[in-house]
Amino acid sequence: MKRRVLSFILCCACITGILRSSVTLNPKAEVQFLLGDADISGEVEIIDVTAVLRHGALVTPLSFKGENLADINRDGDADTIDATLLQRYLSQITIAYPIGEPVPARPMRFENGMAQKIISVPELDSEGCGDVVRYTVYVETDYDTDLDGLPDLVKAWIQLPRPAAEGDYRAPVILEANPYSAGTRDPLEVFSDSEEAIDEAELQSEPPKRIPSGTVTTESAARSFHPSDVSYYTNYRSYDDYLSRGFAVAGSAGLGTRGSEGLLLSGSRMEADAYRCIIEWLCGKRTAYTDRSGNTAITADWSSGNVGMTGFSYSGALAFEVAASGVDGLKTIVPISAPANWYDYTNSQGISKSVTYDYSAYLGGVCSSRFFDSSEPLVKTLYERWRRYAIDRQNALQGDYGDYWENRDFSSHTDALGASALIVQGLNDDNVSPKQADLMSRAFIRCGITPKLLLHQNSHVSPIAQNTDIAVGDMTCKELMNRWFSHYLAGVDNGIESLPAILTQSNTDGKFRSYISFDTDNTLILSPDNDDDTASVMAKGAYKTTENLLRYTLHGQSCAQAALWTAEAAKPLTVKGATEIDLRLKTDNLSTDNPTVAAILVDSSDKPFDAYVPFSGGLSAVSVGASPYQDGDTLIAWNTSSVQRKIIASGIMDLRDPNAGYLPETAVKAAETIQDDAWYDYKLYLNPTIYTVQAGHRLELYILPYVGLPNEWDNYTPEELEALGYTDNPPVIRRDDYTFTIDSQNSAARIPLA
Repeated sequence: MKRRVLSFILCCACITGILRSSVTLNPKAEVQFLLGDADISGEVEIIDVTAVLRHGALVTPLSFKGENLADINRDGDADTIDATLLQRYLSQITIAYPIGEPVPARPMRFENGMAQKIISVPELDSEGCGDVVRYTVYVETDYDTDLDGLPDLVKAWIQLPRPAAEGDYRAPVILEANPYSAGTRDPLEVFSDSEEAIDEAELQSEPPKRIPSGTVTTESAARSFHPSDVSYYTNYRSYDDYLSRGFAVAGSAGLGTRGSEGLLLSGSRMEADAYRCIIEWLCGKRTAYTDRSGNTAITADWSSGNVGMTGFSYSGALAFEVAASGVDGLKTIVPISAPANWYDYTNSQGISKSVTYDYSAYLGGVCSSRFFDSSEPLVKTLYERWRRYAIDRQNALQGDYGDYWENRDFSSHTDALGASALIVQGLNDDNVSPKQADLMSRAFIRCGITPKLLLHQNSHVSPIAQNTDIAVGDMTCKELMNRWFSHYLAGVDNGIESLPAILTQSNTDGKFRSYISFDTDNTLILSPDNDDDTASVMAKGAYKTTENLLRYTLHGQSCAQAALWTAEAAKPLTVKGATEIDLRLKTDNLSTDNPTVAAILVDSSDKPFDAYVPFSGGLSAVSVGASPYQDGDTLIAWNTSSVQRKIIASGIMDLRDPNAGYLPETAVKAAETIQDDAWYDYKLYLNPTIYTVQAGHRLELYILPYVGLPNEWDNYTPEELEALGYTDNPPVIRRDDYTFTIDSQNSAARIPLA
């Protein structure tokens, strides 16, 4: 017996050393290590070892035999073998829990600052669902957007590790808001044009809440789950990696989608508010029901109350919008290629970037899966009336900022942001431009939060996919995301909050470099090349479509009417931020539709050089080996192309809006209509970027009309437009019967340099 006690004491000494180096402490809790004499009674007892094992959390407490040591291997004797096994278990501890609080029996496991796999994730149609518990809920919102007299119910579906469902620990939650996920359709195939509009304000009634008649447990809800409840969701496997590592995953397509009530009012605060309600349910502050009859309530008693949101494009925009509400429980967001401002996403300094002005009505119609196979004619008619309202309001503004856009402005009109943010953005994204990431970042900074920006060289794609990953310094992108959520949702002290404010992938070698901000005091002044007092640019004959304009510009054959300013790069120059172009202009014919001025900044070289030039679907990639993050993943690197010209950034504005600036709310027409042949001062902004121009290259700045604006509708007759469904919502017509003149002596570009 003495030999065994001595062995145990030596074992505890070893364990103490291991714990000092491996336990991650919660800085907000006073943690007392439970070692040996856990109850400080002066004697080492079996109950003490039980407590130690509970903190180890990697085994279920066993039946103990022996006087001073757990009989781990159940051979009937407590001996040194058991001590060795105990040491091995305790060496893997990564989280200590405060004394006095409930201690999970099987918590998440963390190593090297990252959540480790604790379960396997079965297919959705697997019998019994294995280690994953799945079910759906219907969260009660505040608004009655479909005017049925009851608050709308929004469907959410839940996946959580079985240990969390069984009460072994409370799981942090990753929520994706994704209107696309329940299915999409061309709205012209689903909806009719309504002659009567309904104001959005009429859909904001807040009727009394339902009173549940009973409750049901998570276990019971999971027993009644059927794969058909969620199999139509397009993204149900997207978060398996997080699920396998102990996070719970929640998803919802939102109001007006299949399974949910209400109307999909794209870009509105009511749309975002429904997802806020889901977070409140996850935090125990709101009621959800097991079906749309709204009788039996269910709680998220497995949730830790720490929620993160992420998503790509529209989904990322909704994560930002929910964060703008300041909802408690939302600890962090990771928006990827996400619009921050719906006005600026669809317009630019007073001019529409779309074929029509009705983008938010169109987007809502695309995602309104509630009506795709619906027998709800009255509700569908109501939605068509809202579409009429949204189309009319956008058409009336004709690319200008106004009340309609102000009500959808989450970047300029919020002061409640409290969550942390990792904003992921492609520098070559011509769908959601880098300006959106900048506007989002400015909103956080205004609220006293410094977000982190991860900028990569691809286009409108996520830098990670289900089976591929990219390197970001000494981590992979998936490792970075894991560390981010592990820190902000599970309290792991892994240093991820010390990431630089901007981590950007270089266009010269593909490696990531850090910057403090987009701001800089270093500026290159680029002026007109010639000594002439003026330069004229004719719209007539200019390339009007994106495809032709970009192709000819990249081959050095941009339209003859463009003004060209150049500068030689004697040494490497890194453009960092948004180029601001001061233009003094006059226009000969302002009666034309949508007269524009635009600019393209180009990196040009007489010799070919490698550049990231995404095509449809993004950059192609090559495998560089197996991912160190997880088995089965491939680490990839994006391919470059050999070119002699590469577009760095571009911008566009309405010549009728000389007051329009960088911020969306400035994009309004002058109080007095501007006159033909009168000089006006404009500030045209290019999209912010970080791009290095190599020594020996040239900077070329083209000043021209029509950049990025499709003009194919000009030749259609009214009858042809009607046949295409554009009777009440005509396309944006671009005319070319105007010329603008540049005052060369009072015009220049300020290019920000690192």
